[in-house]
Amino acid sequence: MKQEHLSKLNEAKEAIRNSSLQSKVYVGCDSKRSRTTGEVRYATVIILHIDGKHGGKLWSFIDNEIDYAPVTSPRMRLVNEAYKAVDIAAQIVDTVGSRHFEVHLDLNTNPKYKSNLAVKEALGYVLGVLGFSAKLKPEAWASSSAADKLVQ
Repeated sequence: MKQEHLSKLNEAKEAIRNSSLQSKVYVGCDSKRSRTTGEVRYATVIILHIDGKHGGKLWSFIDNEIDYAPVTSPRMRLVNEAYKAVDIAAQIVDTVGSRHFEVHLDLNTNPKYKSNLAVKEALGYVLGVLGFSAKLKPEAWASSSAADKLVQ
């Protein structure tokens, strides 16, 4: 993990530890593929909703990677979003304790959307690693809104 990411992760963990048990924690990831460079920009976020009602704090982790998968099938990129969200979630889950905790994936449950391609794989991965189910669109606002703004 990059030193910058590690520093932000430690800062987020400290803020979570110091928050009340009524606080809520959300992790999400989104990505965008550049048509010109072939790179994918991934934005993973941790959101701490203070006391569940008093605003929040956001930490972001930005990675640029080469996309080796064809543009016509975004499955690998979407599964990689789940991997990145789970990676961060797994690193903070012990800190979260009994606080409300959700992982949000920018995947659509409706088969008419391309992001539906990876729903089964991504949900299975989250369940297998973390032991609970992730939220998908339209409930996955941490990925489809917060992280989405960072990849634009």
